[in-house]
Amino acid sequence: MKVEDFIGDEKLFSIIYHRDSDGLTSAVLMKKYLESLGRRVFLVKPNDAPGIGVTDRLLRSVEGLLVIVDIGVDQTDVPERFDGKILVIDHHIPSRNLNSERILHINPRLEGDDVYRPASYLIWKMFRERVDSEWVAGVGVYGDYGVGNCKDLMDEIAKKYPDILVEKRYDQVAMRESLLAVLSDMIEASRAIGGLRGLNRAFEEFYRANSPSELLRSRLVLYLDKYRGELERLEQDFRENSEYFPNANAYVYMIESRYNLSSSFSTMISEKIPDSVVLILKKNRVLQVNARCQSGRVNVAELMRELTEGIGSGGGHERAAGAHVPRRHVEEFLNRLREKLETFQG
Repeated sequence: MKVEDFIGDEKLFSIIYHRDSDGLTSAVLMKKYLESLGRRVFLVKPNDAPGIGVTDRLLRSVEGLLVIVDIGVDQTDVPERFDGKILVIDHHIPSRNLNSERILHINPRLEGDDVYRPASYLIWKMFRERVDSEWVAGVGVYGDYGVGNCKDLMDEIAKKYPDILVEKRYDQVAMRESLLAVLSDMIEASRAIGGLRGLNRAFEEFYRANSPSELLRSRLVLYLDKYRGELERLEQDFRENSEYFPNANAYVYMIESRYNLSSSFSTMISEKIPDSVVLILKKNRVLQVNARCQSGRVNVAELMRELTEGIGSGGGHERAAGAHVPRRHVEEFLNRLREKLETFQG
């Protein structure tokens, strides 16, 4: 079923997006698309519970048709807790097919397409005739490590905004110093330093911006400066205090920071040691785990699911995944993790 057929005559919409650059840019593109149809978007918010969770409080604030972007809600009970119509646009490995009369679940992996393409790319591809914001999609694609599989989008960006790319090689690492990367870091910094309020501010700035350069004069630069300074401090501490497991070529590091930097930090470190498994742990109300292996040598999504079976939740992508473990199960998780890494066979 096409999106236009599913939404029908619905006039009012709410959007919930994942708390990262792919999720936020997907929400920007989705709002612009709906408004191009003359529809009203009542609410745009990031998910407000750990991982991919959504609280009842946020669901109660939804009005109209609910649009969820870049969140694998098929792995949650959100479809059961929200009884209205839902449009899901996602690219994570699905655990179930949600398609029904009430739910339109768009995920290329449901059709057997395993090519990694972020949600921002999917939305741009579907609605590009109505939404002229290639650079916004490009920010999400870069932030979610999809540059290599989205070359048609990169070609469009290179034509319209040649200064946003360092070179037309479309390599994730080569583009690290590009404006595209800086803008993605702005979103991550807004989340890490400003929390949900920071993400709301970033959404408004990206939604209003008519060009990439406008954001360099926005308030988001203040978040970015603090973010970069904290990452530098943590990198030094990682090199001194992380635990190395040679059998698995894996590093485990318990992060301590006043900011929510675990995901960003795990990505940054893993880029520098791409064949290693990087596991960044942070104790909050639950134990948060961010797992990376940029070379793909180890499928960290499978690793997280295995280690949390029966005691938590875990999953994600083959090269970037995460997990959440309740406090009462943290010791068991750590024991499982240590045993797995010490006896690793790969």
